[in-house]
Amino acid sequence: MRLARADGAVARTWLRNVGAVQQALGGDLARAYGDLLVEASERDPAIARDLAEVVPDQLARVAPRQRRRFLVAVGWAVQVRPEVAVTVAQHLAPALEGLDEDGVRRLILQGAALAGENPAKAASFLRGESGAGQEARAALEPGVPLSALQRTLALYAAAHCGQSVQVEPSPAGGGEAGLHPLRAAVGGQAWTDGHVIRLPARITTFQDQRDALLYRVLTALCGGYLEHGSLDLDLSSLPGTWPARRPGELDLQRLLRGLGHRGLARDLFFAFEDRRIEAALRRDYPGLARDLDAVRAHLPTSAPDLGHLRPADQLAALLAQQAWAGAVWPDAGGTVHAEAWRAFQAALPELEAMGQPGATVQDAAHALLRLWPTAEALLGIGVGAVRPSRVAALLRPEARDAAAQAADERALLARDRAREAGREVPFSVARGAPASRRSRADYAEADDWLSTLEGPGGGQVDQAASRARPDLPATLLEGTDPLTAATGEAVYPEWDATIGDYRPAWTRVVELPLRRGSGAFVARVGAEYGPQIRSLRRQFEALRPQELVLERARPHGDALDFDQVVGAWVERRTGTSPHDRLYVRHHRHRRDVAVAFLLDMSSSTNEVVSGGGKRILEVAKEALVLTAEAVAALGDRFAVWGFSGYGRDQVAFYLAKDFSDPWDTAARERVGAMSWKMENRDGAAIRHATRLLLEEPARERLLILLSDGKPLDCGCERYTDLYAQEDTHRALLEARRRGVHAFCITVDPHSREYLRPMYGEGGYTIIERVEALPERLPRIYRRLTR
Repeated sequence: MRLARADGAVARTWLRNVGAVQQALGGDLARAYGDLLVEASERDPAIARDLAEVVPDQLARVAPRQRRRFLVAVGWAVQVRPEVAVTVAQHLAPALEGLDEDGVRRLILQGAALAGENPAKAASFLRGESGAGQEARAALEPGVPLSALQRTLALYAAAHCGQSVQVEPSPAGGGEAGLHPLRAAVGGQAWTDGHVIRLPARITTFQDQRDALLYRVLTALCGGYLEHGSLDLDLSSLPGTWPARRPGELDLQRLLRGLGHRGLARDLFFAFEDRRIEAALRRDYPGLARDLDAVRAHLPTSAPDLGHLRPADQLAALLAQQAWAGAVWPDAGGTVHAEAWRAFQAALPELEAMGQPGATVQDAAHALLRLWPTAEALLGIGVGAVRPSRVAALLRPEARDAAAQAADERALLARDRAREAGREVPFSVARGAPASRRSRADYAEADDWLSTLEGPGGGQVDQAASRARPDLPATLLEGTDPLTAATGEAVYPEWDATIGDYRPAWTRVVELPLRRGSGAFVARVGAEYGPQIRSLRRQFEALRPQELVLERARPHGDALDFDQVVGAWVERRTGTSPHDRLYVRHHRHRRDVAVAFLLDMSSSTNEVVSGGGKRILEVAKEALVLTAEAVAALGDRFAVWGFSGYGRDQVAFYLAKDFSDPWDTAARERVGAMSWKMENRDGAAIRHATRLLLEEPARERLLILLSDGKPLDCGCERYTDLYAQEDTHRALLEARRRGVHAFCITVDPHSREYLRPMYGEGGYTIIERVEALPERLPRIYRRLTR
């Protein structure tokens, strides 16, 4: 009745929706929905009408635990800034997960200030899609973000380990917290696979500077596994018969698998190993010892409920707590099975021995094997299955990706071959530091050393075959190498002109190597353009500068210039003052150019050229082959890439020829295999090409884009017209600021109106007759690199 008195249209919309809200979400939320509309109607019926339509759909999308907070936040916006209440209702949901009530209200006020200036900017701000929105969220969220410390922590880890160590955010749902107090404090989101240290994207345990301290402690403990060789276990020195090693499997993984009950074996092993690692870190770094004590003093000390665990799990939990705190929970004894308690007491001397100087990972493994018969006996006591990994260790070698497994596989094979030959391997096998910190070698040097060894019977591991295919549409994958999936993947920002800000980490680019074509394309180009190719090669070879240029009459140089010496002697004899330019100098003169040809492979390039019978892409590939022949003759380093995609997270970047590849039959056939795909998201492709170009050492870097028209991605509702053109323009500005000169060659006769704002005057050329592209492209290249 209150709604009907305020506004009949609001009441009718409410009647239409309230039943569905009550049925799907419950009566409490249905009543709260009605109360929100009553309050909005009393302030502004027009806003209430919009909220009546928007709120039910948005409420269904919000996580169940956040629905009440969502309605409260929208209601607060209605009271304070009713003009932005609808925008808040449409876009606030992502902010509810990380912000408390005060943070949500402050975010709403900041978004409201933007709404009057630019509603689209306010919407992106509230959703956290713009750079300003993400910065505001980071400032308002409690705790400490990893991004603020990531570089510092990486240097800190490298200083501990004596080698470069990556520190990256842990993926959502990255692990079980377990019973260990330190792991539980960060929800199990801190761990290392032996190659990368993964930490929570944000720590809010204490919500003050102690969270930064917790980051440092976690980094040191994870790095301790690398520094003190936890992955360097040598199973050949342990008693028993162990299962055959699987590809990419470390000896530590084989040990745990061989014991049968892997979860329990893992927890017991890491109780011993963590005690060893922490003791070693405390001896080496007194400052870290103080940090550990400070963190430990503020973590819970009360025992979790151990009574529901089987005795074997109780034993693992007690040992882990003893290793971490030096004593078990004060109130743990009453809930622990008597057999588990006796086993724990018997294992204490073994645990303490791990804290002594000189203890190694081999000692931890021996301690596990001595305790294992007792632990196995405990498995027969109690009811229910043993839950794996109750402790949730900081080391997870099973999480290594294919590239890391391949590197470790090579190291293990080299170790085995060296042992068979009676040689000592000069570095730690599985990327950990060497036994002596004074003699540690960088892992890159060790990897280079491994690369010089020949594998038994040929190659040691097919790294390419072990990679998984990226999640791209089948159309984008057609023509790529069947043994190779993504060789690289990167995320880039995107410029949104409608909000005047970047959308951080917005597009994903996946590299895809192309497989060789049939050879028919190369044969046809050779037959059709043979004389032109030979002429181009001669012309460009003539442009190749001499390696050494002789400069005469220099004041300093490599040798005396005898003509000048004689002239000076004559001048002195005739009474005039002789000149001092008596030397010749050999000046080394080389071209130092790296150029990348970036081919638009969107579906529109499949159109037939008027009158010629060829398709646009086919002519573009012919021009690429002719230019590549000329550039190869000139001696410039060059790459040939293509791009297409569908949507912001499915940008495909095709590799036909990299800088390191020779221009041979295989490269020509890969160019011939380039085919039309889907859309063209130019900004993302230009950013990725720029990054690859910057990795190539050169004095001049040139990016030549061959396109048939405007940037357009129909897989994304906004990447078209002004948005796409402004993002492309911004990507080109970024490239120019970083020393990459970009030039566009297009066959779109109507492109002048959008190419000039994107590329600038002199940054593009238009080929109005597509058939002329093979003739024009080499000349354009010669002019650009003159």
